[in-house]
Amino acid sequence: MNFDEKAVDRIKKLEREVERLRVKESPGAWQNWTPTVTGWAAGYTCIARYCKVGKLCFVYLYISGTSNTTDAKATLPLPVSSVPRASFFQVPNFTDNSTSIRVGGRCFVQVRPSDETSPNELWFWFDGSQNGWTASGDKVVYGSLFYEVA
Repeated sequence: MNFDEKAVDRIKKLEREVERLRVKESPGAWQNWTPTVTGWAAGYTCIARYCKVGKLCFVYLYISGTSNTTDAKATLPLPVSSVPRASFFQVPNFTDNSTSIRVGGRCFVQVRPSDETSPNELWFWFDGSQNGWTASGDKVVYGSLFYEVA
């Protein structure tokens, strides 16, 4: 094999390796999922997307509609690890009883781990309570978060 043939062979091997890494080592693409939600009457709007990278799951969730209970929950796309116990993320913009609030500290989302009651769910807490929502009017939550996959 001459030098040119060796170079071409080496380039082909490197191209195959690049393709292998692209498929196996690259982050996953964003995917849609349909969570089961609690707290909204039929006809709500939901945009739910996630991306799994290694053992982390990144989530974007938007739910909007008429409130029918004092809580707000949604199931997750992938099971949650039991470590850490629970994760909390601030929800900077939300609506309760048709009043939009765009300040921090009043609403946060809890990621329920797989070894807790109601596992693998997101619980939206309002004013420090899991049941602080008004059971009427518009209810909107949205935000981004991440968690360790089981």
